[in-house]
Amino acid sequence: MHQKFYFKKFLIITDMKALFSALLIMLCAWSTDSNSQDLPDSTEYETDEVIISATRTEQKIIDIPFSVKRVDQSEWTTSRKQSINEVIRNVPGVWFQPRYGNHDVRISIRGFGTRSNTGIRGIRILLDGIPESEPDGQTRIEAIDFDALGKIEIAKGNLTSLYTNAPGGVINFFTDKYFPVSFAMTNNEFGSYDLRKNGIKIGINSGYQRFMANYSYENYQGYREHSNEYQTRFNSVYEIDLNPVSKLALYGYYVTGVIKLPGSLTLETV
Repeated sequence: MHQKFYFKKFLIITDMKALFSALLIMLCAWSTDSNSQDLPDSTEYETDEVIISATRTEQKIIDIPFSVKRVDQSEWTTSRKQSINEVIRNVPGVWFQPRYGNHDVRISIRGFGTRSNTGIRGIRILLDGIPESEPDGQTRIEAIDFDALGKIEIAKGNLTSLYTNAPGGVINFFTDKYFPVSFAMTNNEFGSYDLRKNGIKIGINSGYQRFMANYSYENYQGYREHSNEYQTRFNSVYEIDLNPVSKLALYGYYVTGVIKLPGSLTLETV
């Protein structure tokens, strides 16, 4: 009886400690909840949404099931802008190989396009969603004026379900039309071998209407015989917001010029 009495007493004391501990934990939890209602969540961080249009329909970049890279205008403002490899730089999985200086650039995305001896094959090239690629997949992009562009989107991977002749991916060039305020500017570049590139660019933004026009002239004598060129380009776009979900856009392009490719070096030239 003596041992049972102390054993029961020990059990009673142990249960009282457990009950007191449970009450103390509940009290602390209630105090924490009441205080947390007045304090903001310090881990909340909101980022800007990135909308991608290279997938034919505008989608959030986080919802796209394949790799997409967007290159904004600010990333090539200080470059020469003579060739695509000077504009799209440091994009993982994209490789460029110019054949004749600034022209006949071969593009490879994740290995696709490396079998092409000249030009661009297996990769879809678009300008404002309009195909620049020919039906056989061959593409020449010398007519694209980089001063008139606002962004470039590169979609990597097999996209033949969305575009024809696009097993390697899609590169979509977008005309600059989403600027915050109206502006007018001139572009003037000079370089070796009588390189001259002059142009003017204007943009008008009235809130629900946007208009941009860009004119440029380029003249280059070349570094050897039969390598000179000249080009005149004109790009324009007018866009109006009809309602919150509908837009009307009109694009105008004009390109004329002559590009001479000198071919391979001869032994005497070397």
